[in-house]
Amino acid sequence: MRLEGRQLPMRAESDDRDRVACVELPALPLQLLLLEQPRWRELPVAVVEADRPQAKLLWINEEARALGVLPGMRCAAARSLAPQLRASVVAPERIEQAIDQLFSLLLGFSPRVEPEPDAPGTLWLDPSGMNLLWGDLDQWASGVEQALSQQGWQATVVVGFHRFRCLAIARSRGPEGKGPKRGPSAWVLGDRRREARMAATVPLDRLGISPRLRDELAGLGVRTLGEFMALPAAELQARLGAEARRLHARGSDGDWAPLSPRALVDPVRLHVQIEPAEADVHR
Repeated sequence: MRLEGRQLPMRAESDDRDRVACVELPALPLQLLLLEQPRWRELPVAVVEADRPQAKLLWINEEARALGVLPGMRCAAARSLAPQLRASVVAPERIEQAIDQLFSLLLGFSPRVEPEPDAPGTLWLDPSGMNLLWGDLDQWASGVEQALSQQGWQATVVVGFHRFRCLAIARSRGPEGKGPKRGPSAWVLGDRRREARMAATVPLDRLGISPRLRDELAGLGVRTLGEFMALPAAELQARLGAEARRLHARGSDGDWAPLSPRALVDPVRLHVQIEPAEADVHR
């Protein structure tokens, strides 16, 4: 299969840094909403920041996207494009509870799990040594995806080399809050070149960038990560702002950050020694 888009810069194949696994549950708050409102699954649906007409849309499903609705739109404007749009708030406490449950589940596949703090639904796993337990990483990645699916979650698992590129690939695969999945949901990338080619084709609107930057780049004809990475890095901040500079840095070949797994907290145990009952009450 030929993959279009500009190739991202590459690191030498001799670099033996550990692999990383990205587990992406697309639009996690939206998935929570659809678990609570299953009758909405075939309709355009959005999670909004507040229950008012001018509230911004935070997450949308594919039915809404197909009608021209995008994250960042106001609810009233979105309903002009999609009159059947269903919108609701998902409480932050509910999202945190779901992340804790996912963390506990994924500990069964790796002792090192890092929930992404600013992206609910994105979790990182250390796959080191898992091929010894599972036979190969393909079976391990499929096992992760199947365990999540059995709990009602839609997820994509990508095992690769570059954190941001793995994330971009994961976010471009599979539907958001839809019914049955289409195509593979677990990917093990054998080399960095394939990883870079796949990441280059990812639409920028899948990467969680602000509506302002998304629209400015679209005005320049820049719609994929590969096209964006081809822009001169030195001019980005002056022309497009700090967000564009940070995005370019994350997608660059030199960006690397070690896994920062969430610490495991041992349950508190209380030991109380109780003297046996005294039978001789006169002693």
